[in-house]
Amino acid sequence: MKPQVISYHPSRMHTFRNLVDQLEAAGELLKISRPVNPQFELSSLLKQAEQRRKAILFESVEGSSFPVVGGVFSTPERLALGLGRPNPANYAHEQLAVLVENAVAKPLAVVSNEVGLSQEITLAGKQIDTGLLPVPTFFEHDSGPFLTGAIGISRNPSNNVLNAGYYRVLIIGADQVALSVSPTSDLLRFIQADKKADRSTQVALVVGGPASLAIAAAAKVPADVSELDVAGALDGTHMEVVQATNSDLLVPAEAEFIIEITLDHAECIPNTMGEFGDLYGSQTAQVATVTAITHRENALFHVVMAGAGREHNNLGMPVLYEVTMGLREQLQTSHPDVKDCRVLFDPPSMGTTGEIYVQLSADAEIDAARLAREIYAMKCGRYDLARVIHKVLVVDADININSNLELRWAVNNRATADERYQLIDDLQAAGGKLRVAIDATVRSEDRETLQRLITPDAENVRLDDYLGDAAGNSNK
Repeated sequence: MKPQVISYHPSRMHTFRNLVDQLEAAGELLKISRPVNPQFELSSLLKQAEQRRKAILFESVEGSSFPVVGGVFSTPERLALGLGRPNPANYAHEQLAVLVENAVAKPLAVVSNEVGLSQEITLAGKQIDTGLLPVPTFFEHDSGPFLTGAIGISRNPSNNVLNAGYYRVLIIGADQVALSVSPTSDLLRFIQADKKADRSTQVALVVGGPASLAIAAAAKVPADVSELDVAGALDGTHMEVVQATNSDLLVPAEAEFIIEITLDHAECIPNTMGEFGDLYGSQTAQVATVTAITHRENALFHVVMAGAGREHNNLGMPVLYEVTMGLREQLQTSHPDVKDCRVLFDPPSMGTTGEIYVQLSADAEIDAARLAREIYAMKCGRYDLARVIHKVLVVDADININSNLELRWAVNNRATADERYQLIDDLQAAGGKLRVAIDATVRSEDRETLQRLITPDAENVRLDDYLGDAAGNSNK
C-alpha cells in the first residue's frame, strides 16, 4: 500500500522551510552533496559548521532518502528571522525574552484545518520504519541514534490544554522509541497521572516546526496556557493546526515531520547521550510505540547538534532568563544593597552548571559571604540555585558584571586573601557537590590602594565624533 498523499494550501505563518530558504539566500547555509554516514560523521561535520556560525544541509545521508539540516536556530538573530521580525540582527536573548513574556500574556488560540503540509504523506501500520529517518548517533558512548530536534506535543490531563517541550528520544526499533523526560518536565506529571488512571499517554513529535514553536517549547509557560498559542502570538498569527492521525492531539499544519507515539507505561530502559554540559547524561526512558509518521513532500529532517552545540545551547537560553528574572526579583525585594545581577551559563566551558555575578550598590553594607549563601538557598522558577549554579561572585558598583575582563580583574586584585573564598559542600539541593562563593569587594581600609583607573566622562567622548571636522574634511 502506498503512503497517503493529500494537498494543502500554505498559510501566512513563518515556517521552518521559509527560514532555511532565507539562510540559503543570505549565504548562511552550507551544502554537502557527498553522502555522509549518520553515525558520527554527520555530527562531526555539523559541529564544524556551527563553529563557523553556519547552518548546514546534508543532501545525501546514507540509509535515508531525506536530507538533514542543522544549525538553523543557532543564534537569537536566526530565531528573530524565523519569526519574521524586522531588523533581526538587533535581537539578542534579552529581546527574545521580552517577546516571550508578551506572548505568554496575550496568546493567540490555534486555528484547526482539515489538512496540512505536515500530513501530505502518511506512513502507518507496516509502513512505519524509523530506520528510514536520518537520525544521527552523535558521540562514542551514546546508546544509539537520538532525535534531538523534536518538540513533543502532549495534552495536560487535568485541564485538556496542549503542552509542548523538548525530550530526548532514542530510536530502538522500526516502530519503537524510548522517550526521556526530566524531573521538572510537565510531561512527567501527565505521564504519572495517565499511569495512575490506567490510560496511555499520547505524544506527537514535531520535527522541523516553526521558530515560534521552538522558542515557546523551551519557555516557561503557565499550565493553563498552551505553548502552541504562545507560538501563535510570537508569530503574530494564529497557528494553523491539524488533528494527529491516531489521537486527539493537534499538531502544526506546517511542519516537516510529525512522529506520533503512544506510551503504555509498561517498560523503561536506561539511555545515555552527550548533553549540553559537554558530559554524558544517563536517564531512564519509557518505551513508546510509533503509531504513525507523517511528513511533507521533499521533507527536511531537522537535527540539533547534541552536547555543547550552539543550536542546542541557544534553544536552552530561556532557562537562563527564568533563573535571571527570578533571582533579580528576589534580590530587589530582600537586599536593597544589591544593584544588579547576572546569570551565566556557558556549557562548553562550565559544564552543566552556571555562575552568578552580583553587583552591589555604592557604599553597600552587606556581608558578601552571607549573601552568597542566601542566593544558593533560593529557588528561581523550576530550579534550586544550588543545583544549577556552581559559583557566586560578589563585586562592587565600579565593576561591570557584563564584562568578563572586569570580573577577572576584580577577582585577581580584590579577592586575594583566603577568607575571600568560601567552599560550600553542605547544600542539600547541590547533592553534596562543592559550590564556591567569592567576595571580590573592597574593604574600606583598602579602597584607596585598590581603586580602578578611571578617566572621568570617558564614555561620552567618542572617537568617531572626531574623525570629521567642521569643514567636512575627514581622516581616511
